[in-house]
Amino acid sequence: MPTVDVDQRRVVGARVKAKAVHVTSESEAARRYGQLSKTKMVFGTVLSVNTAVNPTTNRSTTTVVAEYDFGGGVTKRKSLNIRSVHAVAPEEENQQPSPAESPNEPTGTNNDDNPTGTNTHNASVASPGAFAGNNQGAVNVYPVAPMFDPRPVRQICHGTEWRESDPDTLLEVNGPVPHRSWSVRTTIAGETIGPGDDIQQRLSRLDYFLLMFPPSQLTLMHLLMNEEIQKINTLTPATHQAMTKGELLKFFGVIILCTKFEFGNRASLWSRTAKFKYIPAPCFGDTRMSRTRFDLLFRCLRFSYQPAFRPIGMAHETFRWMLVDDFVENFNKHRASNFMPGMTLCIDESFSRWYGLGGHWINIGLPHYVQMDRKPKAGCEVQNAADGESGVILRLKLVKTELEAREDDGLTLGTRVAKYLVEPWARTDRIVCGDSFFASVATAKELKSMGLRFIGVVKNASSHYPMTWLSSLELSNRGDHKGLVHLDNDGNPDMMAFVWVDRERRYFISNCSSLVEGDPHVRNRWRQGDDMEAEPEREELTVPTPKVRNIYYDTCAAIDQNNRHRQDNLQIERKIETKNWATRVGTTILGMCIVDAWLVYKGATGTSETQSEFYSWLAEELIDNSYDKGPIRRSTGSVTEASPPQHLFDSRTGAGRSGIQAHLTPTKRKRKVKGVIMQKQFYQGQCVVCASKFKGQKRKGFKSSFLCSICNDESLDSTAAESKVWLCHSKYGRNCFAEHMAACHSS
Repeated sequence: MPTVDVDQRRVVGARVKAKAVHVTSESEAARRYGQLSKTKMVFGTVLSVNTAVNPTTNRSTTTVVAEYDFGGGVTKRKSLNIRSVHAVAPEEENQQPSPAESPNEPTGTNNDDNPTGTNTHNASVASPGAFAGNNQGAVNVYPVAPMFDPRPVRQICHGTEWRESDPDTLLEVNGPVPHRSWSVRTTIAGETIGPGDDIQQRLSRLDYFLLMFPPSQLTLMHLLMNEEIQKINTLTPATHQAMTKGELLKFFGVIILCTKFEFGNRASLWSRTAKFKYIPAPCFGDTRMSRTRFDLLFRCLRFSYQPAFRPIGMAHETFRWMLVDDFVENFNKHRASNFMPGMTLCIDESFSRWYGLGGHWINIGLPHYVQMDRKPKAGCEVQNAADGESGVILRLKLVKTELEAREDDGLTLGTRVAKYLVEPWARTDRIVCGDSFFASVATAKELKSMGLRFIGVVKNASSHYPMTWLSSLELSNRGDHKGLVHLDNDGNPDMMAFVWVDRERRYFISNCSSLVEGDPHVRNRWRQGDDMEAEPEREELTVPTPKVRNIYYDTCAAIDQNNRHRQDNLQIERKIETKNWATRVGTTILGMCIVDAWLVYKGATGTSETQSEFYSWLAEELIDNSYDKGPIRRSTGSVTEASPPQHLFDSRTGAGRSGIQAHLTPTKRKRKVKGVIMQKQFYQGQCVVCASKFKGQKRKGFKSSFLCSICNDESLDSTAAESKVWLCHSKYGRNCFAEHMAACHSS
């Protein structure tokens, strides 16, 4: 009787296999198996076989329920059509590769010099009698076998060899990078402020804004706007007063103040009549800048010099860019001379939102109009560099024309832009972190030649990068990683390419740090258990991460965070509408200066006030500034004007004083009732002269809110009420201050 072959797919307990994309989602398969996700087969055990007949077509359908093993203790039960399930031969069972197993042979899909991708380092071996004596006098010279390198070549990409050496990936590539913190130069020669250096808040918010805003730009805008005002005076019978630098700062303050209100018509901000019962009127007239004056200054707002007529031979596009070029140049020069970044630099792009006229097809509006699939969707693209620790913008580059991308100097566009953005900090051994626009092997090499390090995520610019080998690895668990090294002429690793997996795979190129385990990435997530009727549970996910990955992700979001501060918190671009593209780009850069002032203020003072509160206080200080009333020193590294006398400042805090020599000064402390601070009532203390007069009597004397300025300066504790010398003011008909001066400060 002939034997009948049994279909192993229909046998419970038999071993079967199926494609990974049929068993799990495509994203999960791509995370585990990379470019092999479409063809990878996973093995499982049959649990049940079900056959159903369609009553309409009378056709049967067989499904196989099996539990498939993904390695690392991860299994998944899946019901598949029997046509997607295959039986497993005994020899296949023994050939299953283990997870994270490296390919045995090097691959070479991007190999120009070695198309087969095989190891070309085959040594020639001399025969045993090669160096014996020869009676005929002939000397046979045999090639010397090179030393064996235990680090196998895994992929050769356009002549670049990448070797597998796990011990080398655990060492600092090109040596360690010294840690340093950011700092900014102040108006005092030689003084810098860094993280936590201004806890006493000796500098005001206005001072921090002036540190971040280029002084040369303030002078330029003052001259250009006065020229525009003079032009209006010559064309109209009205005579408008020239603007001062202090008024320009007040104008900036009113712009920030506008972002605090919702309005349809900007003129309504000067109304003194409330439109709604519970929403007070803005009353912008209290700023001492009228609506007509604000409209005039906004109309005359200029950020850069542009001649009245286009020079002969100059492109129309170049002529229009002159409306913002000076602001960008002054910004870059000021940051390069005034701000010292920390250990890491971030390079990315920002956007100045613009939905008006523009584009290369029309000679009006924004010269180069960029559209993207993320917010803001259209506008002027600005490529920039920022400090990785503080988030302060350091350098700007406007994306002006597509012709820049066509320049052929042997480098990609991303590499050229990266070199320009970090040029002022060359030879400082800082770490530059960039996204896939900048990341490539060429960028890592060019920045190394400039004396800088680089870490980036590679996506499309994979030339000379071992993408084929890394994407073929099987990585089962989140946090798994694997790296290859490139060797210099001395045989030392000078570059590292590695893959790290979390939700999806990330491919990195780096010429610094190592794959030593760093601080794990921890996040909390809601998870639904097997019981669909049970309540979801909060789980803590811990993903192992290498050190080099942590450096990158601690830095790469600096510019994105700065953009969100400007667009979502400050909101100048949303609240201040304009039909002039240059005004929009200029206010975007102005917003960067304001956000940078907040970031430096927060880092230096460690304040607990919110970002919104800082902008409100800054608006008040800009509006009430006294810039035109006294000499100002600029943070150029040297004192340009004479310093104010020291007796005009509090010797303890450095704050400005309202009087000179000995006088009564009101306390700044507010009264507190049952834990509630009374904003309109000052704290009062017992007058020391009255207390001495009524000592031993039932009456204790009078209370006062005034202090002796000399005793207040000499007080060690600036907050304790007991250490204050309270004195009655002469306006109440008492001579307590005179008696105190005669008794304590007569000498």
